Amino acid sequence: LPIKNPEKSQQIKMLERRMQLEGQTQVFIEAPYRNLQLLEELLKNCEPQTMLCIAVDITLDTEFIRTKPVSFWKTNIPDIQKRPAIFMIGRL
Repeated sequence: LPIKNPEKSQQIKMLERRMQLEGQTQVFIEAPYRNLQLLEELLKNCEPQTMLCIAVDITLDTEFIRTKPVSFWKTNIPDIQKRPAIFMIGRL
């Protein structure tokens, strides 16, 4: 994804449309110190019913992997800053 807006927002919207039309899960990885910015952009630009998986610290004792609708994450933001994370948008 582009680092700056509006390009980043446009790319997220385009990838979400592609996911909806083609059934492809879209996977995003960001530098750990930019995790919150990416999550905020995903929450701002994706439809409320889009499923968002947040996977943090995979294989560690602090591992956190959850898949919920974007609408859920808007009021339940996990502690992901400066932790290795993978974000995925898809549908059920």
